[in-house]
Amino acid sequence: MHKFYKMSKANLKKEVSQMSAEQLREIILDAYDAVPEIKQYFEYFINPDEDKLLTDFSEFVKKEFYRSKRHNCKARVLVVKRELKKMQGFGMSYHKFNNALLIVVVHIGIADKFVYLTDAHRKLVDFCIEQLLARADKVGQYSDILKRIDETIIKCDYVTFDIKERCRIAVRNHKEQL
Repeated sequence: MHKFYKMSKANLKKEVSQMSAEQLREIILDAYDAVPEIKQYFEYFINPDEDKLLTDFSEFVKKEFYRSKRHNCKARVLVVKRELKKMQGFGMSYHKFNNALLIVVVHIGIADKFVYLTDAHRKLVDFCIEQLLARADKVGQYSDILKRIDETIIKCDYVTFDIKERCRIAVRNHKEQL
């Protein structure tokens, strides 16, 4: 097996500075073809369409939470979290990233009607709500995000009572910590 060398950012910078413009173009194009994440990043970087990125993310989450076997949800929580982190790395606007977190909670709430969710899936709801509240608290939009949670999740007919209750508890716990 090959042992991969982890290059530091400083070493990468040194190597890149020694390359010609044509070599850099070739490396970027090769990476674009070879690695889907790099392709997605460059597509977003060159033409930043947050709505398309959010739509693609919503489809991804929907597919992930409808993966099931014998009515047991097989959604991979770490994969969803990794996608959230990747979207955050793209530098999405505050409101669009909040929408991504809300999308996760809503899809979990809908999936809860059709498949058995594990404790990890339910904890993902807590994680998303905590992220929303912490982000809102940081920028002084706490009351706005409470209103969005209420409109998007609590008043949604498709989201199960259990998920709505988890959201209420997460909000209550966050308020107590303030």
